[in-house]
Amino acid sequence: RKRPLLWLCERLGVTEDQIYASVAKLQRKGYKAVSVYDEDGVTYVHNRVRFNKTIPGLSNYDDAYDISDDFQSKVIEFAVVSDTHIGNLNTAYKELSKFYDIVKERGIKHVFHAGDLTDGYYTHRPTSVLEQDAVGFQNQLRMFNRKYPRRDGVETIAISGNHDYTHLRNGFADIGETIGDIRDDITYLGHNFARIKLAPHLTVALIHPTDGSTEDSVKKIKDVINRNPD
Repeated sequence: RKRPLLWLCERLGVTEDQIYASVAKLQRKGYKAVSVYDEDGVTYVHNRVRFNKTIPGLSNYDDAYDISDDFQSKVIEFAVVSDTHIGNLNTAYKELSKFYDIVKERGIKHVFHAGDLTDGYYTHRPTSVLEQDAVGFQNQLRMFNRKYPRRDGVETIAISGNHDYTHLRNGFADIGETIGDIRDDITYLGHNFARIKLAPHLTVALIHPTDGSTEDSVKKIKDVINRNPD
């Protein structure tokens, strides 16, 4: 994520020279998207490769978000959640909090969120606001930041879904990327699709089908696999 250089120094307890050296090592290892640059008088460090991965033109194995170092045993454990729809009156906050309690108790380090973090707003469904206790980008962002569970040692790795995308369509505001910016426990990988590396030659794909609940979701996944056999 894009972060000011001085913020990183304070956060990590290191010097600017140590940050520059680390970035140089990453670039030599092939992470060309990691960069340091000045913007409006502020120096930033940014890994640009994480964002805007969508189903058209699936990211390949080398683009996968790599968490394989966290799995040193033969057993790989992670948790999965989806469609939390923060901002909807029916959002199951109590159950979501309990879910994260279980994740923490079991020592699981990663939760994969498969999209629809927020309830969004469909302009052609004007009555949908009657089902919401947070309407619009700013209100849903505030509610998400306030009420989405946070547990020490647990990283949530997320993509956005069709409901999140309404904010981008309505006002060019990417709520998934903004959530990733304001929450240091959440890593945002892009809209609709992302690939995560769990071990050498082993990845898992996060996919958010977007054509409504009446569609055959299993068929959708098969279609994606058939189009991208590798």
